[in-house]
Amino acid sequence: MEQFEKYHPLLTDHYTLDWLTVTPLKTVNQTLPQLSANYHWTSFSQSAHYLNQTMLAVMRNQKLVWGITRRTNQALVGVASLTEFHQQQVHLRIALLSTDEAVDEIAYETLTYLTAFVFAELNLNQITLQTPFPKSHLLQELGYSYQHKSGRWQIQRAVSINR
Repeated sequence: MEQFEKYHPLLTDHYTLDWLTVTPLKTVNQTLPQLSANYHWTSFSQSAHYLNQTMLAVMRNQKLVWGITRRTNQALVGVASLTEFHQQQVHLRIALLSTDEAVDEIAYETLTYLTAFVFAELNLNQITLQTPFPKSHLLQELGYSYQHKSGRWQIQRAVSINR
């Protein structure tokens, strides 16, 4: 697998996925706690510590974490991450501002792009979605299936091309 640090920025039709360190610390400090209880800090120093630890993990090829920004106004609208890389599998988490008027569009465009990225670029065979997704029919359109045993959505790569 390639060095993770090269995987930025990623460009979808309307959004840029780039390291959170590109986003001003004030914006990260204000926005990420609105996305998820996973980001529960109260100070700039806690935000900076999170960013430093996240980038350290990226440089060690342990995870990929991107801020999702709308290209028209550079607004941070979410975070996407790929974690728990093992045995040709990865866990995908997308956290979006639920107050954004385009949350469904952001979710679909980001998920579509990252699904293709995992299979084509990272050459992995399975993705497990780690977060609730607002529209299950969108997941089904992309080929994800609900796993009742785990309570999570998964997709398996249908075709593999040897490099």
